[in-house]
Amino acid sequence: MTDLASHLGVFLREHLPRDRNANHHSVQSYADSFQLLACFAAERLGVRPCRIEIEQLTAPLILDFLDNLERERNNTDCTHSQCDSTCRSHGSKRCSTTHDSDSRSHWGRSYDTSPID
Repeated sequence: MTDLASHLGVFLREHLPRDRNANHHSVQSYADSFQLLACFAAERLGVRPCRIEIEQLTAPLILDFLDNLERERNNTDCTHSQCDSTCRSHGSKRCSTTHDSDSRSHWGRSYDTSPID
């Protein structure tokens, strides 16, 4: 199993500022988002957030997390679009979000399950 906390720390402290030239506010935004995910996942998995393994973050768990954000935090279509734009601007092929024109509340998501570099 692969420890999420150590990889996430490196991503936030080193990769974003150095490799992506992210400013402090962007790094803090990423950290806040990952904190929400870690707390949600920890509750679902019955573990402490610092004990989450990357392999435990399955596509169904991530989709449940995103649905929870819509319900509990009232995220909007615009928020999803901003997230998708952020993924694309950072060259990530890990997630894509597309809007289903039949329903404003339904989103189709696809995720690349390859390991994070």
